[in-house]
Amino acid sequence: MQESRSLPACHQDLPRRRSGVHIGWAILLAAVAFGSTQAADQSDCRLRPLVVDDPVSLLVARVPRNEQDRDQIAAAARLAAGRMLEHAGRQDESREQTASALRHYRAALRNYQRAFRLDSRAGALLLDIISLAQASGRLDEAAYYANLAVERDPSDSVLMRWLALYLADQGDWQRALQLYERLVGKAGQAAGLCAGSAASMAIWAEMGRLAYLTADYPKASKAFLAVESALARPATTTADQRIRALLTDNARMTYELFGEAHLAAGNLEQAEAAFRRGYQGETARGVLDYHLARIARRQNRPELALERLQTYLEQRLATQGTTAPYLLLADLLVDLNQSGSLVTRLESLHRADPENVPLACFLAAQYAERNQLAEAERIYQGILLARADGVLEQPAVADRGGPGADSRVQRATGRQEASRAGFADALVGLAAIYRRRGDGPALVQILARAGAQAGYLTALQKELAQIVADRRLLDAVFEHAEAQRADGAGTFQPGATLALAHLALAADRIALAARYFERAIEDQPDRAAGTLLSWGLALLDAEDYESAAQVFQRGIDQRLGPQDRAARDAYQAGLHFYQAGALEMLGATDRAIAAARQAATLQPDSALIASREPWIASHAGRPADARAGYARLIDAFDADHHDPATHEVVRAARFELSELSLLAGDSAAAEEWLEQVLDGDPQHSGALNDLGFLWVDRNAQLARALAMIQKAVAAEPKNVAYQDSLGWAYYRLGRYDDAVRHLEQAAAGTASDGVILDHLGDCYQQLGRPATAQRTWNRSVQAFEAGGRAAEATRVRKKIDHCVPGEVESCEPI
Repeated sequence: MQESRSLPACHQDLPRRRSGVHIGWAILLAAVAFGSTQAADQSDCRLRPLVVDDPVSLLVARVPRNEQDRDQIAAAARLAAGRMLEHAGRQDESREQTASALRHYRAALRNYQRAFRLDSRAGALLLDIISLAQASGRLDEAAYYANLAVERDPSDSVLMRWLALYLADQGDWQRALQLYERLVGKAGQAAGLCAGSAASMAIWAEMGRLAYLTADYPKASKAFLAVESALARPATTTADQRIRALLTDNARMTYELFGEAHLAAGNLEQAEAAFRRGYQGETARGVLDYHLARIARRQNRPELALERLQTYLEQRLATQGTTAPYLLLADLLVDLNQSGSLVTRLESLHRADPENVPLACFLAAQYAERNQLAEAERIYQGILLARADGVLEQPAVADRGGPGADSRVQRATGRQEASRAGFADALVGLAAIYRRRGDGPALVQILARAGAQAGYLTALQKELAQIVADRRLLDAVFEHAEAQRADGAGTFQPGATLALAHLALAADRIALAARYFERAIEDQPDRAAGTLLSWGLALLDAEDYESAAQVFQRGIDQRLGPQDRAARDAYQAGLHFYQAGALEMLGATDRAIAAARQAATLQPDSALIASREPWIASHAGRPADARAGYARLIDAFDADHHDPATHEVVRAARFELSELSLLAGDSAAAEEWLEQVLDGDPQHSGALNDLGFLWVDRNAQLARALAMIQKAVAAEPKNVAYQDSLGWAYYRLGRYDDAVRHLEQAAAGTASDGVILDHLGDCYQQLGRPATAQRTWNRSVQAFEAGGRAAEATRVRKKIDHCVPGEVESCEPI
């Protein structure tokens, strides 16, 4: 008989589950299973051996545990460890030990996440996971589990509103809208909220905004009508007053959004009412005419629409960087069978308002469409000339006070924005005209104008591609550029060299591009930093690593970069980062590591830059150094979940560590790194596939592995590696027909992958098709040999020699 012993006093104050069930036993289990130190916090606590009367013997289960049983036991252990760590975190928090508390909370979070993956029936864990993820700053993880929680319990309106707000902030407007719709429900008001209350009004306003952003205009119109109805009633509480103030402080913007939604939904009466509410007063009358013209056209009243549009245009208000009013004019003239008068009307408007850049660009485009290239050129050149003289940059505001001053300031700002956009449009328009004419010298001049100012070469990318496609024109451009530079008459402009360098790059003329980059640095030394960086990156793309390293070194030696110290350090860090990659590709590993370390010293807060050194070590065949480097990166940046780029680098580091661990023969570590990827992103298809495949390959946890791989395939059905994993999982489960289907699909979509062919051969053998199996294995051997993978080829060849045709048992995977 076993002696009855009471629990030591030092364990009697252990935390309890929220359900009230004592979890002391589970904490003891977790302390053993996970080597936790928290169970030994009280040094005077000792586990003394039990004194028993009867001999001890091993318990033998009547029914052997299956995979689900083992998962539930593991989930219980993870849950217990999580409870213990969370309790330690709360103790740290009470002592104001914030850093230690965060470490404990993150560890607890990981255990809860693993417990839930092991046993997803433990729905009560979801709120714990969400709470700890929020406390740890891992809002993306909190959102994932919050979505699961509201699916299971749609009555949790607080959690649903938090999730909707988060998704809207992340730009996932469709899912956020769906949550708000569920929150509102069939009753037409948010659960637990009074109709017309401040909170209800805020929800309807956000629903309308999200529906508008997702182009669901009827839904947006309905939501905004609910808001307008609430606004029409008097405020009853302080909260009502606050939400009304938020909506009406900028009434013009609010009601313009309402009007746009109503108009797009075809609710014309409501649209007109909203626009009139937003554009009250004399100064707004002109813009209101434009909106009323749009409504009149939707009402099939083109004469009235044209009259109102003409009123708007005559007030010279269409200077805000948009051509929409002129597109409306063109449509109305088509409706009235007067399209032939469009250009005449535009010319008249242009004469009355020559500084209206959107109008000028629209008129020039009409000329170009009608092949009136000279007229289009004149307009475009006028825009460039006005920009050069500063005419279009001057604020068109005579006074700073009095009625309408704010409107005039806004209009002046709109003119300046239109000027910048118009300058780019003019460059593109002129480049297209000169390309159509085959005018090389004129193209050189336009390239010079674009290259002279930062940012405008990007606008010409499509035109550069058109020039590259015309070999004769391309040669003519370079010939004319050389002639202009040689004549010494001052016709060659410095900005041309940089533009010509980019044109040479687009044409894949790397040597010529290098010559122009050198000249660009001479011609525009103040822009040398950007020029050198563009040049070096182009050489990297061309795989001219030696030249790229030299170009980056020039920038390093000259200490190029912005005047601001922090910005210059960031630029220099980039040069070292890219140079490190070039040097490693040249086989200069030690120099590459030195460059990577210098980059990290200059930019210590960049995870991307920190990732360069372990990448170099991995590429150079130094796996131990690579593993140590990636581990340091994760330690340094794992807590940063605010920057998506950093989060992605850390996740990639875990993938690399999984691969490196597998190569080192440490499959347990490889699986753990993939588990950590899934902790942060449970739906990550790459991690689901890779971890599932590792389990399948060692014939373990097949049910979970199959489910994981199926999720990966559902996310990326054309991924041949995932199809191979799924086929191999079915093979391990004895479902050979399913296995062959997926493996054949994988083999058909890849260039003779040896692993896939090996797996497919195994399936054929199991299905009693030994001849097909032998042929497939031979193809696998050829694929492995072609890829330099001699060990794999030898393994499959042994299988071929070992198999006895018709005897499945002799052909088990080797």
